[in-house]
Amino acid sequence: MAWLPLVVLLPGLAAPAPPGALPAAALAHWRAGAATLNSTATLTATVSANTAVAVASGNNSIQGGALANAAGLPVVIQNSGANVLIQNATVINLHLE
Repeated sequence: MAWLPLVVLLPGLAAPAPPGALPAAALAHWRAGAATLNSTATLTATVSANTAVAVASGNNSIQGGALANAAGLPVVIQNSGANVLIQNATVINLHLE
């Protein structure tokens, strides 16, 4: 069992900031507005001088319910070919009001 500290607030006194918390003044410019922290993902790669001989590729499918119990942001990357370069990036734009 973890024990948490008991904080008692007295009238007229502000709650203490948790350890490592930024002061309110440092956070003020982020409140009630919008900020873009990362809006793009740039991926660069090349595939060259490759050969594929007698390559067998097959069907590529996802069965129903495959992501039924998934949590978070599930990503499915499929490849049914040869000499394929797959790059993947996820950019999430989150707006809180």
